[in-house]
Amino acid sequence: MRVSVLRKRPADTQQFRRRLDRLAALVKNSSLPRSQDLESELSAVIGRLRQDLDEETVYVPTLLNRLEQAATAWLEKAPRAEWQAKKDRLNTFLLDVCWLQGARPVLVEDRFRLGDTSAKSVKARYKELAVSCTRDYVNKAWMHKPVLTDWLLAHLLTIEALRASGMAKDRLSVVADEVRSRSYDPKESMRRLREYEEEEGFVQSLAFALLRLRQEKQPVSAS
Repeated sequence: MRVSVLRKRPADTQQFRRRLDRLAALVKNSSLPRSQDLESELSAVIGRLRQDLDEETVYVPTLLNRLEQAATAWLEKAPRAEWQAKKDRLNTFLLDVCWLQGARPVLVEDRFRLGDTSAKSVKARYKELAVSCTRDYVNKAWMHKPVLTDWLLAHLLTIEALRASGMAKDRLSVVADEVRSRSYDPKESMRRLREYEEEEGFVQSLAFALLRLRQEKQPVSAS
């Protein structure tokens, strides 16, 4: 009797290759200094996976275990204490942002049951966390990335929309949705918020700080 050996492989090898490419780019472009041996080991495992994906006899889980070990060592062994402190701070920051991302639709779509007293506490935490995260973020240039700027800006504008009503709420929601889509003009958004302030009332000043950051990161068009 012949027994074939089961070889576990990715269902979509092209998508798997793209993810390997993204990981390889992250290793290559990382600004955190690390041992060359750690980088070489991780790059070698990524290369081996790329090469062996089309081989019918390769046992992918073994290589994935090696990839996990190499990636963990590369991530956790930055040589200087200040880089480790930054990594820990960034991890905490991203966990807070993830909480905001999950809480937003619950608040905006009002998914709370009638009489649910947790709505007020979630809204209060959402506002407090969005403001504290943004205040911390704007003062740490090493954290600045366009996608994080957009996420935080969208949360601040969501807070403003939640406390507004009628046409004012609609105006703020439109700007917030544009920011969330990441297809917006920071200068134009700033103009519309200034106009809103003149007609309706105060907008969180940190929103303008984020818009200025975003404007500074805009590519300069060739003339």
